[in-house]
Amino acid sequence: MLVWLTLLVGCATAAPRPRLAPGAPGYVAPTEQTVISETEPSIDVQEIYIQNNSSAAVVVTNVNVIECKNITPCGLVPLRIEVDPGQRRKVLSLRPVDAGMVYSYRYRYGWTVLPAR
Repeated sequence: MLVWLTLLVGCATAAPRPRLAPGAPGYVAPTEQTVISETEPSIDVQEIYIQNNSSAAVVVTNVNVIECKNITPCGLVPLRIEVDPGQRRKVLSLRPVDAGMVYSYRYRYGWTVLPAR
């Protein structure tokens, strides 16, 4: 347990990855395997995060919450949230409409590569 906690703290404080040009040594392309989503539940809210494990900055353009049961928001949520290489960002918070009832949902998200600055 102590080892896991140490790794968790270490990951939370990691510096963002430098941006690398495509084709540069060590470049990791943004793909469905390197730009991933995670959820963190709590008692009254579900947070959706995007983790960018690529070498390029991306922009999360939307989250589409589907098959909603007792959850808000539901449907397509347009966004423009930049996620730098190596960064993890919260992109959406979901809450039950009635906190005393069971809720469920599925979601998809869209992103695009941010042009180099």
